[in-house]
Amino acid sequence: MTEAEREKRSRENLAVLAELSLMDDEFMSAVYQDDLPCADLTIQILLGRDDIHAQSVVTQETITNFQGRNVRLDIHAKADGRDIDVEIQREDSGAVPERARYNGSMMDAKQLQPGEPFTALHDTYVIFITEKDPLGVHLPICHIERVIEETGGRFPDGSHIIYVDSEFAGDTTPLAKLMHDFQCKDPDDMYFDVLKQRANHFKKTPEGVTEMCKALDELTKKREAEAEARGVARGEARGEARGEFMANLKTIKNLMKSTGQTVDKVMESMGIDPAARQKYLAFIS
Repeated sequence: MTEAEREKRSRENLAVLAELSLMDDEFMSAVYQDDLPCADLTIQILLGRDDIHAQSVVTQETITNFQGRNVRLDIHAKADGRDIDVEIQREDSGAVPERARYNGSMMDAKQLQPGEPFTALHDTYVIFITEKDPLGVHLPICHIERVIEETGGRFPDGSHIIYVDSEFAGDTTPLAKLMHDFQCKDPDDMYFDVLKQRANHFKKTPEGVTEMCKALDELTKKREAEAEARGVARGEARGEARGEFMANLKTIKNLMKSTGQTVDKVMESMGIDPAARQKYLAFIS
């Protein structure tokens, strides 16, 4: 990369950084990584309890199951014997109920050591902070708990799911203020000092800006590499499809010549999809 290209990339990164908020993975990950005060504030407000304190917090943690399927937790905090996963979701597709079930099960699977009883499982919380309202209930926060249908009582398995709609950011409740801060592009507009200070570090100090620009640069390179890989894969797929088409076309012509059957009969005997037959007819005189 030339000096001019580096300067151009730097200007682009600074422009992107200015527009980021905590609703964006890149910025949220930097702000919350290993920061216990930010984690404490967030989980205390989301759970409605000020007596919970995080002992660790990791962002973008990848967990893999035995089949090799990954899940990436946006904010994974361990707090007073609880596993808490906070997911930031702009698209409804990322906050489907099955995702909550899966994330909770992946945290469960990591908890028990061989020989430990099931009762040793910690409570798990999967919390979605969404840009829209995927549940369609028009409420600022929804708590999902398992219940015994016949009695209406709770089934205390320790699994908890919470949905928070960030659109409800205009009230004066702590939750509304937190959602306001999550959408702030300028840290100086934030309500909560711990978030403001941390966000200011990555937006307005030389060290933080350098760190964020480096992260954005790496993200750009990763996306470019992924786009190139997708292009290669599409090219290979087109090549394979072309090869299969030409092989089928040769077989059709040979069978027509050796059996005297019509092209339609040959394609039918070969099991060629009726929707694709017109393509072959265009190459057979």
